[in-house]
Amino acid sequence: MTVIDHQCHWYPMSFYEQVSGRDRYPRVEFVDGKWKFDADKTIGWSFTPEHLSLENYFARLDAAGIDVGVSSPNMVGDVTRLEVSEAREITVLLNRETAQVQREHPQRFIGLAMLPMQDVTAAIESLDEAVLELGLRGVCVLSNIAGRPIGSEETLPIYRRMDELGVPLVIHPANTSMAFNVGLPLGIEVGLTWMWDTSAAALSLIFSGAIDQCPNLTVLHPHLGGVIPYVIGRIGAFMESWGRIAPNPLQRPLAEYLRERYYVDIAVRTPGALALAIETYGLDHVLFATDFPFVDPATHVEFLRGRFPQRELEIIMNTNRLPFPQSRLGSGPVAAP
Repeated sequence: MTVIDHQCHWYPMSFYEQVSGRDRYPRVEFVDGKWKFDADKTIGWSFTPEHLSLENYFARLDAAGIDVGVSSPNMVGDVTRLEVSEAREITVLLNRETAQVQREHPQRFIGLAMLPMQDVTAAIESLDEAVLELGLRGVCVLSNIAGRPIGSEETLPIYRRMDELGVPLVIHPANTSMAFNVGLPLGIEVGLTWMWDTSAAALSLIFSGAIDQCPNLTVLHPHLGGVIPYVIGRIGAFMESWGRIAPNPLQRPLAEYLRERYYVDIAVRTPGALALAIETYGLDHVLFATDFPFVDPATHVEFLRGRFPQRELEIIMNTNRLPFPQSRLGSGPVAAP
């Protein structure tokens, strides 16, 4: 059986070289043999050139028994606080580099596009280029747009275009959450607030009407759905009591949207959370993922096998798949969805 890692990340060296020396955030510099990326004065990561290499990427997946990686350059694609022209330039570079790897390794690599979401026109232009010209098979949208929700009347045309193109939407935490500026400690920001942020993002697509108006759009919400499985009962109770008089009432129960249109992944280290995610989304909508390079894939697989129920884990790893389309380039075989 083919094992697909639905959340892993490869960062092209050309990005680091292009933005090296910026005097503002996000910025990159080469220090002590490492590329140091700073999204903000408190948020950043460092990687060696070897760690960034494509050879290392595939070797680490191989060591964990992973056949295919679904890859996004998540953190370096967080461009919504930049001027649109610069954001467009960076996302074009990232998408072209990602597509090149997908073309060279069609059985190993599924690439996700990054978009300048702060500008609808630029985002749709980037989306069309990424999917129709470069052949990328999905889109990664970070959890907020410079502190604003990703689901709104303004952004709806972007999701309509994704729906028309038939590509899935993969949510990922942005480098800073919508609550970042309140001054929470870094452990709370990264460990908790990012999970709340992706949950707000996932729900904003439903409450803004995007899911209703984009009937073919599939969404992957990482980390077992963030906090949604824990609070869905409270949200449901609110909708039953007051939802009918809300400005934008839902057309169906929230649980139906989640079970029919959303997937979640297992890039998480809380064994008890799996049962809640299965109850909320259904076992067939829980996907395998590692969050490489921030988590070692082999260690993560070992952790999962030692602590998660074996029957469910085998289904998650060997059967469940996000419905990716085939590449539109028609340039040879591609990894099965």
